[in-house]
Formats: sequence, C-alpha cells, structure tokens
Amino acid sequence: MFFRLVLLIILPLMIFAKENYYYSFINAKGKLISVRKKDMITQGFQKLKYINTLLREGKIVKAKNEIALFKKDNKVKILNSDILLLDAKILLSTKLLGDAKKADDVLELGIDSSTIYENDLAKAYLLLAKANIKLNKIKKARFYAKSVIDNFKDPYIVALGKIAYAETYAARLDYNGAIRILYGALIKTNDIKVADLLGDELFNVYVLNKQRKKAYSLINQIMDGSKDFYIKHLSLAKRKIKILQTHNMPKFAVRIIKTLIKETKDTKLKDKLNFELAGIYMSMYDKTPKYLNKAKKIYRSYLAYGKKSIYEKKAQMYLDEILMREGEISTVMVVKRYKDSVIMKQKALLQELLVYKKKKDFEDIIKSEKVYRQISDRVARRFDYPSVQAIFNMVDILKFRTLAKDGKCQEINRYIPITNQTVFDNLEKNKSDLKSLFVCLSDYPKLSSYKKLKHVYVTKKNVLIYRYLEKMAYKLGKSRDAYKYSISVDTLGTQEDKKKEFLDKFKVFLQTKNPKFIKKFFIYASKHKDYIEYNQNNPVIIDFYYQYYLYLLQNNKKLQARIILDKLYKKQVEYKARVYSPFVELELAEEESENKNYKKALVYLEQALKFNKSNKNLPKIYYKESKFYGFLKEPEKKKEAIRKCKNIKGLDGNMYKKMCDLL
Repeated sequence: MFFRLVLLIILPLMIFAKENYYYSFINAKGKLISVRKKDMITQGFQKLKYINTLLREGKIVKAKNEIALFKKDNKVKILNSDILLLDAKILLSTKLLGDAKKADDVLELGIDSSTIYENDLAKAYLLLAKANIKLNKIKKARFYAKSVIDNFKDPYIVALGKIAYAETYAARLDYNGAIRILYGALIKTNDIKVADLLGDELFNVYVLNKQRKKAYSLINQIMDGSKDFYIKHLSLAKRKIKILQTHNMPKFAVRIIKTLIKETKDTKLKDKLNFELAGIYMSMYDKTPKYLNKAKKIYRSYLAYGKKSIYEKKAQMYLDEILMREGEISTVMVVKRYKDSVIMKQKALLQELLVYKKKKDFEDIIKSEKVYRQISDRVARRFDYPSVQAIFNMVDILKFRTLAKDGKCQEINRYIPITNQTVFDNLEKNKSDLKSLFVCLSDYPKLSSYKKLKHVYVTKKNVLIYRYLEKMAYKLGKSRDAYKYSISVDTLGTQEDKKKEFLDKFKVFLQTKNPKFIKKFFIYASKHKDYIEYNQNNPVIIDFYYQYYLYLLQNNKKLQARIILDKLYKKQVEYKARVYSPFVELELAEEESENKNYKKALVYLEQALKFNKSNKNLPKIYYKESKFYGFLKEPEKKKEAIRKCKNIKGLDGNMYKKMCDLL
C-alpha cells in the first residue's frame, strides 16, 4: 500500500473545468491534484532541502528553528514524514541528551501514528538506533538496528543497519565486536558501493581500537579503489576529514579534499575546501618549508588582484604567520598588525622563543619564561611541538648539552634543582647527553644537584646513572650512598660495567673506613684479577696497589704482597708520580736486603733520597745505607751515611736518628 503520493506521474490534462484545474496531476489513488497544491508540495520539499543544507553546513541552531516553524505552519500532509525525519536528524546533531530523548519520542510517535511512511521506516529505525545509542539504551538501539537488517532487502540499507548495529558495540568500547560485524559484512558483499560504506565505518573503528596499520591500509584501499566515494557522500567526507586530522592521518584528508575540489562545480564549496586544504597543510608542518609553501600558495590565491572572497582577511593573517615563521617579517610587526588577536600574539611569542632557542640564548628565555608559558599548547602543536612544556624541555636539554660541551659545569648546577622530571627522562634516552652531563656533574658535584638527581633516578635501575651517582656521592662524602650505588652496579651491571666501576668501588669502600667493608673489597679484588688488569691505564691503580699491598702484608701474604709492591713501583715510574715514595723504595730495599742483594737495595735507597718529601724519612734512609755499606765492606761510605744521619737537625726523637747517634 502506498502512503506517499507519486508526484512524478505527470499527466497533463487539457481540462477547462469549473474547478480551474489548468494543468493537473494524479495521485496514487487516481485523484487529481491541483496546480496550487502541487506547488505547495514542491516548495515544501525545497524548504526541507534548504534546512538540510543548513544542517550540513553546521548551522544547527538555525536549522532547528527553521524546522520548528515549518513543522508548525505546514498544511501539506504528504510532507509530514520528511519533516519528522529531518526534525529528528537535527535533534541528533546536537550533543544534548535531552534532544536525543526528544528525537526518540518524535520518531516512535511518528511510527505509531503512521505519520512516517512505510518506505521511510528504514530511515526512522536508523535514527532511533542512533538516538538510543546516545541515550545509552544499547539493547533498544540493537533492536532497531536488527530491524533494518532483518526486514529490508536493499543491500545498501542492510549495510546501514549493520553499521548501526556495530556502533552499539563501539558505544560499549567493544571495538572487537564492532570490527567482527563490519568485517564479516564487508567480506561477504560484492557490491562496491556497500563495500565502500562498510569500509569507511570499519576504518573509524580500527582507529578507535588503535589498529593504526589496518586503518591506514583500509583508507588507502577506499581512496585507490573508489575515487568517487567521498564525492557522492559529502557528509561522510567531511566527517572523515575531521577523523583523519584528529588521528594524525592528514595526507588522506588532503587526498579527499583535493578530489572534492577537482570534482565539485560549486564555486563557494570549492573556495571553502581550498581554505580547509591550506589549514590542513599548516597542521602538517614538519619543521621544513614543504607544507608552509603549499599553504602559502593557496592563501596568496585569495589575495589575487580583483578577487573578492570571504576568506581574504583570514588568508592575509595566515600568510603573515607563514612569513613571520620564515623570518620575512618580524614578530613585533605581527603583534602590531593583529593587536586584537590573542592567538596571533601567542604565535609571535612562540616564534620569538624558537629564535632564542636556535641562538642558544638561554638567559633571554629564562627572563621571559613566565610570558612564554602563557602560549597555549594548541599554538605549540601548530608549530609541530606537542606542547609548550615540550619546547622548554628541549631548551633544557640543549642548555645542558651546550654547557657540558663548553665545560661550564658549575653553571649546570644552577639549573639542575629547577629542572622537571621529563627532561631527565629524555636525557636518559640519549646516552651521549646523559654521559656528558654526569661527567660534568661528577667533576664538580654540588649537594643540591646530587639530591635532585638522586630523587629523579632512584627507581630507574640504570647502571650508567648509578655509576655517576656513586662518583658524586663519593666526592660529596656521602659514603653510605656511594656504597649502595656500588652494590647496585654489582647487582645490575654486566662484566664490562663492573670492570669500569672497579676502582670507583675501591675508593668508596676505602672511604667508609669500615674494616669489614675494606676487607670485603680486597677479597673481591683477589677473585677478579681481570678487573685489576682492565684498569692498568687508570692512575688510581697506584692508590689501589698501595692499599692492596698493605692489606696483603697485614694478612701475612708476603709473596703476593711482593708482587703487588713491584707493580706499585713500576706504575709510579710509568706515571712519573712518586705518590708513595720513599715508602715504596724503602720497602723494596728491605726486600732486596733480605735476599742479600745489597747493591740493588742501595739503588732503591738512592731513589728514596731523590724522591723524598720529608726530613723525617732521612734518618731511616741513611741508617739503612750505613747497614748495607757495612755488609758490602765499604767503611768509608758507611761512615759518610752515618755522618749525614747524625747531622740531621730537629729529629732527636726519631728512632732511626737515635740509632745513628749510637753508632
């Protein structure tokens, strides 16, 4: 049964009758419709088309008012179904739950009262599904979606039903369920139009489910396989452009807009799309001139001589922004030219900040930091930075890198306590930056910097960081902290890490002045002779050999001690650093005398005299000389050694001086 009049069956009748049907039309029941009524119907549909255009252009409030007036004034019954459907569609275009409830009520009443015609039921069910999804009545929404799937034969309408059904799953964040429905329908269809429609919605769900690769592949297939899909579905195209931009796929948004520009004959729409295209190019800025140049070309087209456009003023503003970013016009000029625009002032401030960053003018950045922090993150993203804070983090890293390279380690200590966690997290990702910073700080440690770094990296389990914190703690006298870091290196580090840290561990354990810890270290050293060999080119090995020698003597390991003493002597000679002279030479002389090698013992004593640093060592050296010359039967040299010993002044309490005086 038909509820809608068949308007296109036009039978011109040459009737000159009393009813004045000059040209008449016949409805489905065979009754005549007057020209006047036909005109009212035509005008009514034109009005609906106009309201629908308002809705497509995003003028929802105006569309809402227009449909309300039209609904009130309409006298043509045939239009009621279309009016009701459009009214519901407008109500569902707002974000208000109250409007969704009104749409639900209007549609249900329209169906129950048969105001909505039978051939409009699919549209009504789809709108009801949408309304109930918004109202979180998922069970009811699924009922309406299933009604479309089960009761209609048109493949395109069934596909719309399946999309609505999938949306009920997506509304509950069950994206896999939505994907299962859409993908299942997609692989079963041979209809390219249906496939494109399903694929378009499946793309949206892939994006929501963070399956970016699949989404990327799918949109690529749609764009390559059905170039006219978005031309025929302008509302879907606009929605898709927005989704693509939101989810960082602007290249596809560009492809869609370019296709629409190429195919549309509407000059106003073409103008609008071109302006949107320039905006997308601006959002695609990647710190190269590529996309700015594309946008600049479009904006300049709006300023062409004699061309009038509603976009002219904005095009000039955005063109000035590009020129400012390219350094063609100054930030001061932009602020003056757009003194009433907060956004343009922020863009000028951000450009100024980036110029200072490039120049490494850290002092000027610090002076104006409070002003720069007023820049919105939205403006920062336009310049290809995630946020303003991200720029300051980059400035801090650049500052540390520059100061460390220039050896201005003390200056770094000024900034460490006021630096945020993110900067340190980013530094940790770049081993070179992290190392240069810590080398600087471990050379010139400051307690405030150490405390900050200790707090920041306490849970990081980064061996490199622990090693440098160990160095800082050692230099600051924080032996307990340094000891803990050393143990952490032992626990977490590789063999290479442990070899590198070996002599730092030695210094730390020694600093504790705890005999148990010191003994523990030398037992550790005895087990890891390869660590000792690894550090032969480190000057600290001299201190290690000295302490190791004493430890071995204390533990009656004389043979091992003699080997270490020889190594200590050779290292001192190699580095030309007689740190422990004349002690080393005296010990070696004693060793040689025990083997009755008195001549070699005397050679060591001569070196002891040469590198002696205190008079209090002289009595012992001369006394030993006299004894060895005696063993060699050289009385004159023995007497000379005794004479020198006796002539030493100010050491009357010295044991060896007393022994000389008795000779």
